[in-house]
Amino acid sequence: MMNKKIVFIVVIGVLVLSLLGIMVISSHQKKEEMKQVSTYFQDKTGIAASGDIVSKQADSDKKILEAMNNTSYTFDNPCVLVNPYEISPLTALIIFKTSTTSETEVFINGVKVTTMESTTNHAIPIYGLLAGVENTVVLKQGNNEKELKIDVKNVSKNNLVTEVANPDATIDKSIYFLAAPMGTSAGAYDGNGRIIWYLTENYTMDMEFLKNGHMLLSNGNVSGIQYTYDGFIEVDLLGKIYKDYSLENGYHHEVIELSNGNIIVAGGSVSTNAPYSASFVYQIDQNTGKIVDSFDVYDIFASIDKEFADSLSGVNMINNSIYYNEESGEMILSLRGINSIISLDYKTKKLNWIFAKKELYSEKFQPFLLNITDNSRIPNGQHTAYLTEEGYLSVFNNDFDMLDTTNAELIHFSQNYSSATLYQIDGKNIKTVWDYAGDGKYFNYALGSFIYNPDQSKLINFGWTYKPTAYTPGTTIYDYLGNTYARVVELDQNDKVLFNATIEEGVYRAYKHSLYEDKTSHYKLIDYKLVDNNPSTILETVRTRNIFSDLNEAISNPFEFELTKNSVSLNVMFDNSETVDIYFVSEEENSYIFHYKKANEAVSSKINLKLDGNYAVYLKINDQFYDTDKVLSFS
Repeated sequence: MMNKKIVFIVVIGVLVLSLLGIMVISSHQKKEEMKQVSTYFQDKTGIAASGDIVSKQADSDKKILEAMNNTSYTFDNPCVLVNPYEISPLTALIIFKTSTTSETEVFINGVKVTTMESTTNHAIPIYGLLAGVENTVVLKQGNNEKELKIDVKNVSKNNLVTEVANPDATIDKSIYFLAAPMGTSAGAYDGNGRIIWYLTENYTMDMEFLKNGHMLLSNGNVSGIQYTYDGFIEVDLLGKIYKDYSLENGYHHEVIELSNGNIIVAGGSVSTNAPYSASFVYQIDQNTGKIVDSFDVYDIFASIDKEFADSLSGVNMINNSIYYNEESGEMILSLRGINSIISLDYKTKKLNWIFAKKELYSEKFQPFLLNITDNSRIPNGQHTAYLTEEGYLSVFNNDFDMLDTTNAELIHFSQNYSSATLYQIDGKNIKTVWDYAGDGKYFNYALGSFIYNPDQSKLINFGWTYKPTAYTPGTTIYDYLGNTYARVVELDQNDKVLFNATIEEGVYRAYKHSLYEDKTSHYKLIDYKLVDNNPSTILETVRTRNIFSDLNEAISNPFEFELTKNSVSLNVMFDNSETVDIYFVSEEENSYIFHYKKANEAVSSKINLKLDGNYAVYLKINDQFYDTDKVLSFS
């Protein structure tokens, strides 16, 4: 019996020692693996997700909340936070408490801009500070007055060069908002051309002013879908981002807020085999991002003549504006890519009419083509096709034929000129009732806008005008650096010039809008929300140690990436015959593979990742591994 116990104890001992040995070996092996993995992260270029501004703004919210709860901040000793959300340098937030409810009149540099609603907890947003100087803000409560100095001398930003100033465009009234094209930022200017508001981030394209006082701008994240952004943000003038819409179908050129809060978006198809680019229009729920309605221009064309619709396959429609009348159901699209403006019934998705050259379309489309009854110019490469309250069709005509690719030399377009035009449509007939081209020398290959206001004033943006010195042999329409500028002109109802200014930047659109209402609500903290309807990209999981040998043989090649909070764009052109896989190498046990492209197939349009942490990125092209020398950081 004793011998059995001894044997048993010996066996147990051996097992324990074996387990301990295995654990020691395993621990050693794990350390060696971690040491090996660490080499894949050394001396690499780190790329952090651009969504980092969200975490910064969360810290800003905490500071603001602390100030709001601090009883030591009074009317005579307020808290002043300049540029509270870090991306709107010409703004501030003034916070204090009073023992009794009271209204506050707000004056900026001697101009009364608004009256704040009555309260004991005051949070007063300040917009419209002048760059490069010390600004004077005065608060008045009855007979009490508090003067504050807000110094933004360190803020430098280009003003407009005004040829005709508008003394009525002041910070207490409507001013000029300029929406930027890709690569620059949105800004606002007074009637003297002085910049009084702008965002530092690359939030561009359409400015949709919302009923709640916020606006929609692109989120600046280039999408995997051609010619689109990943989505757009809802932001206020202080720069606070409330929502970031990350959308499967992306966004380009135009968004519209409907009366029920839903949003109509110009987007693109996620299908790599879609017949057209930038021709998808869809409506989303503003809170969930869920698509509640959609259509593609191809389907509308194919319902009339599929053979003709297919003949345009591969074209980029560049649907650069959307007009929608909720009462009549009429929607108008500006299809810049084919020099066409179309009207349809949004509810039935049936075509009403087309304004374009008749020879472009097949016989089956001819009943839909508008008949020109005068010597009207047919728009080419146009922007902003809208209906006015009087029923006129307003168009910015770039006068650039998007379908003529025979000659890109600028001198070839020396007789072309852009204009703002009002057309009258009567049944299937159309004629010009008003046209403005300035001195007739403002040719804009791209950009531009025309807004016809209810008071019959007209705001025209020649957003990409070539300088006279640019018309030299060898200069092409794409040689815009140093050769272009933007001109913004406002006319009254009698066509008197109210405002005429230029800037050495491209301008996508120009608007008149106010900074303040007569009565303003106090600022309230609202949490940030990501509205994401992107399905996650399917990744293959692989044990990191199983790919060591492959990674060790990788050739260094610094491919370029763009990274957002949850997506990656790879800026590389691959040969059609190549197979491409992307390896996201983790510091943890498991890494991930995304099968980006198969041989003789198109690349996957978007890479939507729901990852956390740091990943060294490798590419496998056919059978060869490449080290991109990049570490992507997701948070």
